[in-house]
Amino acid sequence: MTAPGHSERAVTDPVGLIVDLIGAVEHALEPDRIRAVVISVAGGRSKPRRLAAHLAEHPSVLTDGRSPAPRAVGDLLITLREAGAQTVSPPCCAECGRQMRTLQRRGQDWYCWNRGLLPEPCTSCGNTRRVASRDRAGRPRCGKCRTPMDATRSR
Repeated sequence: MTAPGHSERAVTDPVGLIVDLIGAVEHALEPDRIRAVVISVAGGRSKPRRLAAHLAEHPSVLTDGRSPAPRAVGDLLITLREAGAQTVSPPCCAECGRQMRTLQRRGQDWYCWNRGLLPEPCTSCGNTRRVASRDRAGRPRCGKCRTPMDATRSR
């Protein structure tokens, strides 16, 4: 549940809410700089609303960098750090806790590059190998198996 007053503001002024939430913990960046970062990461109409709602409900992600969270939150944390934020945490791997500059996702969790690609049974061949890609349903595929789309292109 979002804090009182935040749920309405997440719809009416999502960028302003995000800037205020970040500004409450990050003092190394000016509000105008924070606003520019937020706008660059959360363009459009629905993405800033989802981002604002998540941050209002889980403001601790700004300082601990822990998932589960939408990808947009991870992208925002990374971009804020690149802009000079010092209190805002970069995203942290859900498995090992390592701070990351880029992230892989599995579901709502963030993983460092080597954790996000752990061996799983391939949907196509059934062998347990490192995940090279995922199909539209999110099922793992190894590097040796071609997707059905690739097989139709070779004809």
